[in-house]
Amino acid sequence: MRKIIVPIITSGKYLGGRLGVNSFIHINAGTLADAVATLGQGKAAIIAGGTDLLPYMKGMCSPNPPTTLVNIKTVTPSLNYVKVDGGTLKIGALTSLSDIASSSMVVGGWNVLALAARPPPVPRCAIWAPSAATSARDLVVSISATR
Repeated sequence: MRKIIVPIITSGKYLGGRLGVNSFIHINAGTLADAVATLGQGKAAIIAGGTDLLPYMKGMCSPNPPTTLVNIKTVTPSLNYVKVDGGTLKIGALTSLSDIASSSMVVGGWNVLALAARPPPVPRCAIWAPSAATSARDLVVSISATR
């Protein structure tokens, strides 16, 4: 297990008097047991691809942000898998939604899950200002969902 201490200097005014991120310890977990042990020690959170921890680290969502971040992308064996074991579908913590949606095992036996994992239709947004617009609140936003 690799441990990195990341001191971050914060300054300025923001929520709670902090503009930047609180200092934290970053740990690259080598095994699942390492990750679980570190998480059991207290104020720790998991970090992996797509994880949005920034508001928490800034103290915006919680007055008690984590002091340790545990990277599970370094866990061996990998937590990126979709498999069926004894009739039970098992999905690893690092498996992307696109991998779930395109998995033949999921499509074949758990099609509703495959459909739910598909990306939503992308809304098409058009923003324009009327000729007499004088401020941002005068902007008109038109959103139409398309597939």
